[in-house]
Amino acid sequence: FSGDLTIDIKTGKKTLDKDLNKTLVDINDDNNLYELLQNGSNMETYSGTMGARFIVNTEFEEYPIIKYYPAERMKFKTYMGRVQEIVFLDEYKQKGQTYTLRSIYGKGYIRYELVNGSGKVVDLNKVDAVSDLKDVVFLGKDGKPIKILMAVVKKNRSTSDEFPESSYGGSDFEGVIDSFHIIDELYSTRLTYIRRTRPSQTLSEDRLKFDTKLKKHVIPEEY
Repeated sequence: FSGDLTIDIKTGKKTLDKDLNKTLVDINDDNNLYELLQNGSNMETYSGTMGARFIVNTEFEEYPIIKYYPAERMKFKTYMGRVQEIVFLDEYKQKGQTYTLRSIYGKGYIRYELVNGSGKVVDLNKVDAVSDLKDVVFLGKDGKPIKILMAVVKKNRSTSDEFPESSYGGSDFEGVIDSFHIIDELYSTRLTYIRRTRPSQTLSEDRLKFDTKLKKHVIPEEY
């Protein structure tokens, strides 16, 4: 990042804007925003898509926690190519069992589902770390859920060259993986030829260490 990042909130009310912007600066500082953005850009580069969700738990933290996810830890629900829901996936282990928490961020709501290793939805109480999570609905003045997606998703490129119909963006490494495979195959083939030919190593006697006591050249153990 070449310069300072500036984010301003403007509501038209100076006193409110001042308070909100101060809170925003505190949130960014608390989350170490620049390091967070760099990690997020790395995820976006290799996976093609990066998502972020906001976790609020005032029992542990004063400000919201911003958590980034690469494409392989997200699923989308779309309509006409537009993201309507983002499902973030987190793995937990409890009493030898593996569970996946699905944090579902939609327009005006956040829901949680816990899935066991068999893919069955189970009670959140199965995992201590998520047992206190509650579904949340954000209502507008009309009493209906607001039409704002409660999480963020950003594509590296608008479409994937390899999977053009995918909801995910394109990775910077698309098309390069095959080249890596070719290089790996070439090295493997080369090593196979070397092993099969069983090359012998020779060393002239004058290059060996001479033992003055024994008055003879010493042959290394590996020979």
